Amino acid sequence: MKQLSSFWLCLLCAFAVVLPSNAANGFLDNSVNDIVLMYYGQNLRKKWNVNQISHFVTHTYKDGHTDWLFPAFLYLEFSIKDKDITLAPGYAKNPATKGDWEWLIDRYFEKNQGLDALNKAIQNAKSKLGEPPFKHKVILGIPTPIKNQTNWGKTTRKLNFSKANDRLEALYWFVDELVKRFNQAHFDNIELEGLYWVDEDMHAGGELFPALSNKIHQHGLYFYWIPYFGAYGRDTWKQFGFDYAYLQPNYFFNKDVPKSRLQEACSVAKRNGLALELEFDEQHFTKKDIFGKRLKEYLDVYEKNGVFEDCPLTYYCGNHAFLLLSQSREPQDIQLIDRMASLISNRNARMGVNNTVNAPQSTYPNNATMEQSGNVQQEQNNEQPKSKPSLLQQFLNLLNPEYWHF
Repeated sequence: MKQLSSFWLCLLCAFAVVLPSNAANGFLDNSVNDIVLMYYGQNLRKKWNVNQISHFVTHTYKDGHTDWLFPAFLYLEFSIKDKDITLAPGYAKNPATKGDWEWLIDRYFEKNQGLDALNKAIQNAKSKLGEPPFKHKVILGIPTPIKNQTNWGKTTRKLNFSKANDRLEALYWFVDELVKRFNQAHFDNIELEGLYWVDEDMHAGGELFPALSNKIHQHGLYFYWIPYFGAYGRDTWKQFGFDYAYLQPNYFFNKDVPKSRLQEACSVAKRNGLALELEFDEQHFTKKDIFGKRLKEYLDVYEKNGVFEDCPLTYYCGNHAFLLLSQSREPQDIQLIDRMASLISNRNARMGVNNTVNAPQSTYPNNATMEQSGNVQQEQNNEQPKSKPSLLQQFLNLLNPEYWHF
């Protein structure tokens, strides 16, 4: 039976095809251009109540006028630190159970926090600004089924994550439950746009992605991923069923990484149809002598390369660095956030002209030919690692600053 299940999983992967794209950057025409990452869940995070999240919904410029800001929000969590539980490989000791996955879903839908707070903050802003020129979108993180979890819990049966089919069944359950809960919430001002693979390389789930992508597409949603700069799969991401992938330059955090990394990231992204991430965190304030100029350098290089014209962006802002930036009275910080907000606002205006959303296509169309299937399967065979990374390599990954994205 185990051999038969593996055969069907491989067969699903064989029918993976790349979604069609008309955009010059390799993305679908209805790309959400600017997505801010909202780390939310465990106790060390911000609650993201209505007042806090309002700073992400609108921005008031130095000259006094207010405009809409981020059009999309990505909620995600890696771990439950106080219980030493990890929702993705390497962030805590104990792999999450079904109860922990249910905890994450409950946190997403907590009253006056998270999604509910965002919905209310948008409603408050509408009373002052009127209807926005776009519908606000949300993307929600999916936990990683960690392979050494042999007692995760039950769906239709008890699941053991050492088996690929059991990992996939748990993911299917999570996707269905998340979509059901979102629909039941009846939010007026936000739409569920897609789901996000939290782990930042493909070692812990690459074999599941095509089938998972198909499941997500069946709900009319998109599949998102943000690999770190040297992540396995960053150059072949389309073959695994992702609709959007955003490359982390990993420049902001490491003083030994040269500024040329930003230009290199732009080149790698353009060559491989990737979008990009803009990165800064609380070190912008606590270590200004080292990191204080780096956010400006992201903006400079991205503007020079036309990123704000034709390349979607995610915004990594640590736990609450963007909130600090929006509240800062330092002239340099005010200039920075006004500049960033203006770039986002200009894209919002363009997006408002054509805000039609098309449902994603299935990863496995019924009319896929055997020739197409064989070509993609051969490409995947060529790209996937010959074997699981050694314990030494996994340990080295954990020591690599580019591996982490807190």
